[in-house]
Amino acid sequence: MSDWRQRRITLAKRLNEGECDGYYGDGILILSAVLSGIAADLWPGKGKDRRRFVELWARYADPSLTPNLISVPLLVASLEVEGEHDLEQIVRNTHPQAFPPWKMDLMVVTGEDVDKTEADLITLDSRLATKNLSQFSYGSVFYEHLRSGYTHEYHTTDYASQVPMATETSSVSYVNMSGVQHRRQIYFHFAWVAELVESVWASVMASGHAPRLPEPTTWWVDA
Repeated sequence: MSDWRQRRITLAKRLNEGECDGYYGDGILILSAVLSGIAADLWPGKGKDRRRFVELWARYADPSLTPNLISVPLLVASLEVEGEHDLEQIVRNTHPQAFPPWKMDLMVVTGEDVDKTEADLITLDSRLATKNLSQFSYGSVFYEHLRSGYTHEYHTTDYASQVPMATETSSVSYVNMSGVQHRRQIYFHFAWVAELVESVWASVMASGHAPRLPEPTTWWVDA
């Protein structure tokens, strides 16, 4: 990894650990900037920031990190808002303990518990193929609810958390929110994000690509 990018990642880790009065959000903001910078180098231009960010994440992150799983809790929440209650129930049935029929989703869950691949979800019901499931992929969710949240408002959106509820996972977990709507916020564990960023850069360097790449015919997040 180049010295510049490695120094940024090291700085992000130290801020997350509390140095210089830093915290999780400071570190995430820097890691997001590193990814955005790499993506902008590969696919320069305006009007495609989210597309190229998710493309970079999906194409170059180490597959062993399962970077492209679909966030089932966020998908369930979206289907409920859209009134797609039959599809919502089909997805909820993939883990009845986590998503009980009475919709009081209080069980503490992790990505390993509930999240699925896009192919697995479409197998449940072909109608899910029309729901642009990739918008609920980890890379897309991270961009919308952490990267953009911290960049524009210096906090996560209402669908993400900066504090975990579960510690027994190394990647993604969910925070239960009570109130008028019982819903879950996604939490990206910092060490996992840092490892993913390092793996992206290592993969880009190993690929031997020129500084710029042609744009995909269809961006990953739009497929």
